[in-house]
Amino acid sequence: MDPASVIGVIGVVLQITKTIYAYGDTVLEYKNEVARLRSELFGMHAALTQIEQDLSLVGKDGRHTLASPNLESPQFRQMLDETHTILEQLANTLQEDISRSRRLARRIIWPLKRPQIQDLATHLERLKSFFILATIRDTLEATRDIQLSIKALRQSIQDIQQSKEEQTLYKDAIRWLNPGDPQSIHTAASSARLDGTNSWFITGPFDNWVSGTSPLLWLNGKPGSGKTCLTAACVHKLQQKRCAVAYFYCSYNDLSSQEPHRILSSLIVQLCQSQPTARRFPVSAYDKVKSQNSLPNAPDIKTLIDLFGQMTNTLNSTFFILIDGVDECGKNLAIVLRAIFQIATGGKRARLMLSSTENVAHIIQESISKSKLTPNTVSMDLGKVSGDINDYINTQFSQQPKLKMLRRELKASLIERLQRQHHGSFRWTYCTIDDLTRRHTPKAIEKALDGVAPTLGEIYMGILQGVPDDMVQAAASMLQCLVSSLRQLTISELSEAVSFTFSDDFDEDDRLIEPEAVVHSLYSLVHYDLSS
Repeated sequence: MDPASVIGVIGVVLQITKTIYAYGDTVLEYKNEVARLRSELFGMHAALTQIEQDLSLVGKDGRHTLASPNLESPQFRQMLDETHTILEQLANTLQEDISRSRRLARRIIWPLKRPQIQDLATHLERLKSFFILATIRDTLEATRDIQLSIKALRQSIQDIQQSKEEQTLYKDAIRWLNPGDPQSIHTAASSARLDGTNSWFITGPFDNWVSGTSPLLWLNGKPGSGKTCLTAACVHKLQQKRCAVAYFYCSYNDLSSQEPHRILSSLIVQLCQSQPTARRFPVSAYDKVKSQNSLPNAPDIKTLIDLFGQMTNTLNSTFFILIDGVDECGKNLAIVLRAIFQIATGGKRARLMLSSTENVAHIIQESISKSKLTPNTVSMDLGKVSGDINDYINTQFSQQPKLKMLRRELKASLIERLQRQHHGSFRWTYCTIDDLTRRHTPKAIEKALDGVAPTLGEIYMGILQGVPDDMVQAAASMLQCLVSSLRQLTISELSEAVSFTFSDDFDEDDRLIEPEAVVHSLYSLVHYDLSS
């Protein structure tokens, strides 16, 4: 056996140990598991160092004999190669994530999940035990231990291989489900919410519903009254209480969020994430469909409803489902309502909260009656919502750089006028303050409020009319792309789409030089995240 082979493995062990330290406090969530992994790496380093020294002495002094003939056995070579392969894979995984994070200038994130760390630590422990046993002189007891260790290693390899196959099958099942992604809207709504607001609902009707037995809580109110932020706050409250919860946000701005199967699939995937034992149901359903068709079609609504029922019936606790903005499902509203109400009535574990605008109340009420549900119905309380909006206005005038620099008398006057004119609309308030912050003098700010539109529709029309003439065509194309795209777009994707005039004379000069400028001209109508 060449000492260089052992030295190579020792080098990878040292590389991994150094890389783990580079992740710093990002491993805190898996502190115990990572500590065990480091411990096994240290043990592996010690065992291999002893073997390397023994092999080196034999090379330098022919009179020296190996601690055990096992070091020259085919089994030892096999185990050393196996160790090198596993450690190389681990080193590459850790280093690739650090390199990618530095290249994208983002925070380093520990790439391994708890089960992966535990499997690796267990596997390394068995490999380490093999090497320790290999250094013991060739007694009958040592040979028996090595044989048992090899058997355990083989079983460990089989278990890891089986685990990888199960993970691959689960990922394939998720792709088959093709779920919608509510995370971006949830993150935006959570960050937009002001601490301390919505307490009238969360500590009142919502808490009463959570602690009660009603299968349905229905919140309705006028557009722009803050229902999405309120829904995000309810999700946060349930997550704080360690409740099993899934959520979804329907949006006119994202066609995929209006599709019934994307909504139901998202709820199923979230249930799998919170209850890993439930994963077997979508995996089994996918495996069955795949066995009949090598290219299985996406599941239909009935399949998803049945699948969700199977999963929730195995739960030992309540599973809360929160769906915001069902009115924004458009032509799919009736299908979505029928599906989610079937889920709510299909088992004792699933309980549903949904929010909507008042203009579809009659459709929802009719669907509720057909499903024979007994809902808790809550309308947005104008007085209490107004209190939240007033707090929001005060906060903006104390935090926005331009607004907090205004004269005290002018600031008080503007706040009083905004609080008098908002009529319970968070969206109207947001758009109006956004417009004020774009002005460059106190007089311009005051004049802008003098001419503010009284309704959201008029505000939106004012924004469109204010787009500079040389940007009108590009702005119109942007809005068309945004409202018809199947998913949210990046700035570069949107810019490329707008540049095409769908004619034969397109050339490079049609591309926008500064697409962000066109987005800015639409300010409150379009929101974009610089980080993505």
